Amino acid sequence: MGTPVLGNSVRLSLLSAAIFVSPAVFIPFWPVFLDHRGFDATMIGGAFAIGNFVRALLMPAAGVLADRFGRLRLPLAVICASAILSLLGFGLVEGLLATLILIGIMNAMWGPIIPLSDVLTLRVAATDAMVDYGRVRLWGSIAFLATGPLAGWFLTRTAPDAIPVLCAAGIALVLPILLLVPDPPAPRRSGSLVAAAKAVFGHPPLAWMFLVAGLAQGSHMMLYGFGSLTWSQAGLSSVTIGALWAVGVAAEIVLFWVGRPILRRLGPVVLFQWAGLAALVRWSLFPLVTDPALLVVLQVLHAGTFGASHLAAIEVLRAASPPDRAASAATLYAAVPIAFGGGLLALGSGWLFEWAGPHAFWAMAVLGAVTVVSARYGLGSTQLTPPR
Repeated sequence: MGTPVLGNSVRLSLLSAAIFVSPAVFIPFWPVFLDHRGFDATMIGGAFAIGNFVRALLMPAAGVLADRFGRLRLPLAVICASAILSLLGFGLVEGLLATLILIGIMNAMWGPIIPLSDVLTLRVAATDAMVDYGRVRLWGSIAFLATGPLAGWFLTRTAPDAIPVLCAAGIALVLPILLLVPDPPAPRRSGSLVAAAKAVFGHPPLAWMFLVAGLAQGSHMMLYGFGSLTWSQAGLSSVTIGALWAVGVAAEIVLFWVGRPILRRLGPVVLFQWAGLAALVRWSLFPLVTDPALLVVLQVLHAGTFGASHLAAIEVLRAASPPDRAASAATLYAAVPIAFGGGLLALGSGWLFEWAGPHAFWAMAVLGAVTVVSARYGLGSTQLTPPR
């Protein structure tokens, strides 16, 4: 047999790129869609919170089912198709209650896609030394960076009701690429969600990582909900705001490219501490800085606040997850600290921003400080190995 034209790294990179097309539309423009539907700032925060809570409840069930199946490609295809249908449903519903219900359904379908694709990449990387998680994942960031301006240009020429359709089209790109990627088998693990949760949360390095990563990642909720609004109120143009988002993603891409040697040298505990320090600096200065040149510097810190914390979390999942519960561990990570914790912070961010305006970002700086302490004295006290 001949050598495949596309190596596993290229195939997985294509998958990562396709998966992040929709988030590039959703993250900056979903508040615009909700505003078009009549949501105020508090309601937008509540809508993000509802989405996060639904993902927190249902994503682990998808992980348990994937562990029972032993493969990931078919579950991913079913989940993507369901997410597409739910997004297209926004064109059929009107009114606050109906929109909120559909937001919950859409998040339930969309939620497991990224964590299950991460597990798929780690499984392939375990047997293929050419596959580097960070260099696969960076193509998701590149797709995010490239898609955002294109979506923004398109949306200047159409109504905000097109936003869910664009998200659905992005997810549709994933389906044909799934046919190309390898799908290594894993040991099948039967059992309930409760049993999976006990196994994962009962393992100290995973439990501490969930807390530390939740703090670091959760500190971005204020940015996602109200960063663009803060810049707009400070007089920055839409072009400048788009460029600032791009700077943050570009910094993240650079870190993902060099992430493997950094992880080998420092380890995830130190990388989490870097993330916390970056968050402390970034969010402390965020309300005080309006000069675009200085904001570029703050956006470069996204490599620390997001990039470093994400790489550290994935490394702990790789090193400490039970092989037969890898999908459960990944979806529980995405569900509990990221979705549920992020949902609480998204809900709180709406209230805080209504009360304190841009100074609400100082609450996110506090999370950065707690990240440093929790990583050093909590996660740092554990052994990053699977349970025996």
